[in-house]
Amino acid sequence: MAAGAQGYLIKDVGPEVLFAGIRAAATGGVPLSPRIAAQLMRERAATNTPDLLTERELHVLRMIVAGRSNAEIGAELKLSRASVTSICGRLYKRLGVTDRTQAAIWATSNLPPDP
Repeated sequence: MAAGAQGYLIKDVGPEVLFAGIRAAATGGVPLSPRIAAQLMRERAATNTPDLLTERELHVLRMIVAGRSNAEIGAELKLSRASVTSICGRLYKRLGVTDRTQAAIWATSNLPPDP
């Protein structure tokens, strides 16, 4: 899936399921075998845990939640704006989000309160 597959069916599916999967993929659907879907969900849950964030990423994430801009984060942490942007990019990738709003939403649902 990470390499761009539109779906994933196990090789022992019957012809009806195979043809339905091909039709679904051709029309923009994402055909997934239940076993593969379950594994993808487990993997996603495993990668979306606060434990996998570095201390720096966690600090930056908490500052994003507080509404700080990259310039403000950089000034407080004595980092360049480019460094903060790079940290944010890695953070978004680890969380499976695409921007700071999604990261903040994720954080409010998944992080314990700030000590």
